[in-house]
Amino acid sequence: MAEDKKNLSPDAENEPVKAPDETISELSDALEKKLHENENENVSPEKVPEPTDDDVLAEIKEALDKAEKNEDENDILSGKAADDRFERISEEDFKLPDTDDVGQDTKAADEISRSADREAEQAKSSWQSKTAAAPSKRKSSDVEPDGKATHAKKSSPTKIILFILAFIAVGIAAFALVHYVITPNMSNGGGSDSSSRSEATKDELETVAPTESAHAMKANDAMKNMSRREKICQLFMVTPEVLMNSETPVTAADNSTKDALGNYPVGGVIFTQQNLTGEDQAKALVSGTQDDSKIPLFIAVDDDAIISTATPGGPGNGPQGGPGNGGPQGGPEGQQAPTEKDNDTSPDGAYEEAYTTSQQKHDVGFNLDFTLDADASEAKENNPDLTDTEAGTLLSSAVKGCNEGGVIPSLKYFPGKQDTDSSDTGFVHITKSTEDLDTSTEFGLFRSGIEAGAGMIMVNHVYVDKLDTEKPATLSDKVVPQLLREKLNYQGVIVTGNMSADFFTREYKYSTIVKGIFASDIDLILNPNSIQSYVQEIEGLLDSGEITEAQLDAKVKRILTLKYQSGVISDSDNAAAASEATTATTEATAETTTETTAATVVTDSTTAPAA
Repeated sequence: MAEDKKNLSPDAENEPVKAPDETISELSDALEKKLHENENENVSPEKVPEPTDDDVLAEIKEALDKAEKNEDENDILSGKAADDRFERISEEDFKLPDTDDVGQDTKAADEISRSADREAEQAKSSWQSKTAAAPSKRKSSDVEPDGKATHAKKSSPTKIILFILAFIAVGIAAFALVHYVITPNMSNGGGSDSSSRSEATKDELETVAPTESAHAMKANDAMKNMSRREKICQLFMVTPEVLMNSETPVTAADNSTKDALGNYPVGGVIFTQQNLTGEDQAKALVSGTQDDSKIPLFIAVDDDAIISTATPGGPGNGPQGGPGNGGPQGGPEGQQAPTEKDNDTSPDGAYEEAYTTSQQKHDVGFNLDFTLDADASEAKENNPDLTDTEAGTLLSSAVKGCNEGGVIPSLKYFPGKQDTDSSDTGFVHITKSTEDLDTSTEFGLFRSGIEAGAGMIMVNHVYVDKLDTEKPATLSDKVVPQLLREKLNYQGVIVTGNMSADFFTREYKYSTIVKGIFASDIDLILNPNSIQSYVQEIEGLLDSGEITEAQLDAKVKRILTLKYQSGVISDSDNAAAASEATTATTEATAETTTETTAATVVTDSTTAPAA
């Protein structure tokens, strides 16, 4: 800026700064002068060449160049920065003029401003008339701060639409590429082996998941054809003596068995030593009882039962050091059971023993085994070096052996027997905290058994003092829901311990037991001392609303689902039951119609006038 000032002439240096209006006035004078020159030459308007946009822009640029040479201080047109302008203004420019000079300058400025306004209006009108006369030319131009003219451009609507469509097409193509090409390749690992594993997994999902859901769907369908009484009775697994209210041992299935199952269609029957006298007799008793039941039964043998050489019995410990699978008391043709040294303590040995025993039971007609004991202490008595992990592996092998041998394995006794104290009442108290139980050896064994496919878990009549000091696990609304259902995430069938135990029946009444079992989320009541009393109590509590139909349905659904899953109920059984239900409904409807018709006839004959 200092160099610019040096190049100015003294007159230019003293020349006052021009206002924007003065620059506009000079432009207007130039245009007016051009018009007067054309008039003085007496050239007709038709012969005067019409100025083009470029001519006008050239004139404007020429005037601007001239203003720049004279060091025009108008920053609006010149594009100079505001701070440059203030740098060129000296202190003298801020001195106030004399009063007279101000008045004269004000009048002159007003006159110049009015003149400039008139000239600008005339120029504007002239420009608009020229623009209207040439519509094909560009309609407007804008002058940028640097003096260059730029013309407004309008985008074609067609181009905009095409651009949008192209953008959408690119987005769709990118989505398809990622979703159908890149993601599947990443999931498959890019290799043929991974692809094979992925296809195998897909096949497994398509096969297993629908099968599992199909079992529950079949249970739901079966429940639609069941009465409330039938649902209630499904909660019980009884001895034949309790079922038929007999004081003598039941050794044969006859009409009384069929009548009893008709009145109390229980979920299962458990036989004891007094019911079984030989192989053929056992088969006839089991099959006859099963045939007499409308809904197929769980059928098991008590731990203490000793039957023929082909069927298991007794509290056998199974493979020595193993997890307590009931072994046969006698081998084929009456041979003695294997000695302790002959037993195999490996996982394969546990599997083979459980598989063989289950096949023997299945051949007689049993489909449920209560002998698997998830108690590591018993196994370690025979094998002190057995670790918790090894004990879990042995139990898992035994569970798999039972399932593949055709018998449902049930684990006992939840929540365990370690670190317990006995009381004078006969109940056992577990003193561990829930955190200690969760990390205990027994919980580890139950987890292993559940993962291997245990069909049931039996709950013992023990107190867990850290959770509930008032009720045992069988009746507590805390122990089973919090530990078994939540911590172990077990959603299968849960069965009680022996409900005929003297110490238990002395302590609790039927109403307390029923309310407790419904609160504890246990499904199956094992060996009650009276089926009639329990059924009546449940019916009364349902009527009063103290227990709900929803709770009942949840229990029955789990029981029926297991029966379908294990093959206790087949599709043919389901079809037969549905047919029987339809027949019964039809007969009931026909009977009702007949009674209604008879009543109408009687009414008509009574009210008819005498002849």
